[in-house]
Amino acid sequence: MTEHARAVLQPILDEVRDNCRVTERFLDTGAYQVSLATLWANLVLHPEESGFAEAELEDCYQVLSEHCREVLGGSAELLDCFTFLNSKEGAAAMASARLNQTHKDMLLYFASMMIDPDGHRRWVAQLRDELER
Repeated sequence: MTEHARAVLQPILDEVRDNCRVTERFLDTGAYQVSLATLWANLVLHPEESGFAEAELEDCYQVLSEHCREVLGGSAELLDCFTFLNSKEGAAAMASARLNQTHKDMLLYFASMMIDPDGHRRWVAQLRDELER
């Protein structure tokens, strides 16, 4: 299964990396992480538009994490991109990318889900309770 995800995503990931290059040898890692997080959010929201079944999202996550390690080094994975977005540097990268508020909100919502799933569930439950009142 991962081979299908790799075959579909590799050209997209190559384009993301190329679009984030500052020079031949340097990459804007902030722009890269914003782009990768956006790619993941879109895959999760509409997997079928990229030719995936929902059951293949785990394979997609693995492929994106492998690419993260290749580009960012070390033990980086996709989750680290969302942790980055939740930081001061991540906010600056999103501002530099000129994301609209809806796009920023979507990425931060995904960050909340991925970084602290239990806290996210409590927050959503609290919001639902407030809306039901």
